[in-house]
Formats: sequence, C-alpha cells, structure tokens
Amino acid sequence: MSAAIQDHVAEHTRLTNEIEEIDYAPPTLEQVESQLNEVNKQLTGSRNALEKLEKATKKEYQEWADIRDRTSKRFWERERRLKAEIEAMEGEVASYENEIKNLKPLATQHERLRKSLEQLYERVFGGPTPSHPEEDQAEQAYQAALTHYNELQGRVTNESRAYDLLKQADRAMAMSYKNMTSALSASQFDMFGGGMGADMMERNALSEAQRCADQARMFVVQAKGLQPLIRDLSDFQVPRASMGDIFFDNIFTDMAMHDKIQQSAKRLQISHLELREVLSQSLSHLHGLEEQSRSVEGELNSARERLKGVRKGIMELAGESLPVYTGGAPPGYVPPAPAEQGQPQVQVQGQGRYYGNPFASSLEQQQY
Repeated sequence: MSAAIQDHVAEHTRLTNEIEEIDYAPPTLEQVESQLNEVNKQLTGSRNALEKLEKATKKEYQEWADIRDRTSKRFWERERRLKAEIEAMEGEVASYENEIKNLKPLATQHERLRKSLEQLYERVFGGPTPSHPEEDQAEQAYQAALTHYNELQGRVTNESRAYDLLKQADRAMAMSYKNMTSALSASQFDMFGGGMGADMMERNALSEAQRCADQARMFVVQAKGLQPLIRDLSDFQVPRASMGDIFFDNIFTDMAMHDKIQQSAKRLQISHLELREVLSQSLSHLHGLEEQSRSVEGELNSARERLKGVRKGIMELAGESLPVYTGGAPPGYVPPAPAEQGQPQVQVQGQGRYYGNPFASSLEQQQY
C-alpha cells in the first residue's frame, strides 16, 4: 500500500459516507423542479381561463340580464370550479417550493463533496500508479473517452454555429428575392409610364435586394469557415441602373432593365434553392453528430464510473487493512521480560496514545 493511499483513507471514508447519505438530493431536486414547472404551466393556463371567464360572465350579465338564470349560472359554476382548481394548484406550488428550499442546500453540499472526492482521487491516483496497474488502465480508458468526447463536442459546436449562419443566410436571401419581385413590379409599372416615382421605387428595391444578397453571401462564407464541406452556391448579380438609363430614360431602356431584373431574379431563386438544400444537409449532419455525441457521452460516463469504482475499491481495501479500534482504548501492551544475560536488550521508544501498537505512528497521525 502506498503512503499516499494510506494517508487519505480516513478522508475517503468520510467523504463517501457523507455523499451516500444525501445521494437522493440531486435527482429528487430535479424531479421536484420539473413537477413545479408543470404545475406552474397548468396554473397559468387556469388563471388565464378564469380571467376570460370572468370577463365573459360580466358581459353576459350586462348584455343578457334577462336570461342570466340560465346562462350566467353555467358561467358561474365553471368559474367556481376553476377557482377551486387554482387554489389546489397554488397549494401544490407552495409545497414544491418548500421541498426545493430544503433540497437545494443538500444538492449543493452533494456537489461540493463530490468535487472534493474527485480532487482526493486526483491527488492520490493522478499520473502513473505502478502499485495498481488496474487503476492506470481505467484512467487511460477514461482519458481516451474524454479526448474523443471533447473532439466530437467541438465538431457539434461548429456544425451548430454553421447551421445558424445558414439560417440567417436563408432569411437574408428570402428578403433579397422579395425585394427583387418588388423591383420587377416597379419596373413593369415604369415601362407603362410610371415616371420618376416608378424609377425611385425600382432603384430602392434593387438597392435593398443587393444589401440582403450581400448579407446572405457573408453568412455563407462564415458558415464555410466553420464547416468546409458546405458547397459554393451559384453566383448571381443584382442589376444596377446606369447613368445612361437615368438620363436617357425611355421604353427601350426600361424594357432592357426589366429583362435584367427578371434574369437576376431567376438566378437568385436558383441560388436560394441550393441554399435550402445545403441547409437541410447541415441540419441532417448536425442531428447525426448530436446522436453520436450522446453515444460517446454514455461511453465517457461509463469510463468515468469504472475509474471511480476502481479507485474507490482500492481506497476501501486500504481502509480494511488498517486496524480500527472502537469502544475504548486499544489492547494494553505487556513489556517483554528482562533479557537474559548475553541477549541484546530491546529498546522501547515512545510513550504515546498507542504505545506498543505496531501501527502507532500512522494511527497517531490519523487519530483513530
């Protein structure tokens, strides 16, 4: 038995005993909080229903006072039932809140003790443990599982961020297409004599379409930075009116511009459909990674529990190998008979609490 293990046996026993005493607190707290949330939802629904019913009852009384004995009685009966339900649920809420108030300190203490136990294991078993190869093997398996889990979590995070950016690109491209259709309408109006007003509407719509298209491109580029497998989208350009179109505005320049807007809108629509396909692929990939992450997380938890089990077993075995005295002082020590002449004298040192016990020094240190 190594000195590090022997020196921490008492602390390990205390921590494990205290943890076992309140092991129920964290899962119970989680369950009670879930029940409280559910009751609060029901309570909110019932309060809203009661508020609507009270308004309806008041309106019924004001508008149909002559038939209140038939209609209002129905409303009032339902109102009475809702109030009784609300009162019962408020009692449940108070009960759950009181349970949570009592459980939270225990759950906090449980977490603190759990961390202390993990720190103790790290102090005792951190790094190679030649005297316990089974612990080294379990620790290596845990570290391998942790590395795999962390790597996968990084991929999940990147894919999730890329998916969010693609969603923003999708919204921006939808707005760009909407503005393109507005520009098409203004352009068509301009061809039939819409004048400067139609020109202004067309240019404003095209400018907004260009702004949204630029945003969409930027979001896609950022998404590709996180997920290089995202493919490029078909290029498209939002047409702009030239100075000649402005100064020499006529039916021919209007028709040419209308044709440019139509062609650009078609290319934008194709690019948007491609983006929707990429968005669907990204979501499917994200779901696959999340499912894989859950599986790897289960493997990590199993490896962690195996490591904890091995370490706990070693500590408990070490504790069993040490003498524990209960109910009084340890057995008395009977000095040896005087040595016969010619034999070496036995020199006895120390007159401490466990004088004569072979584990005196360690027992004095641990204060059994």
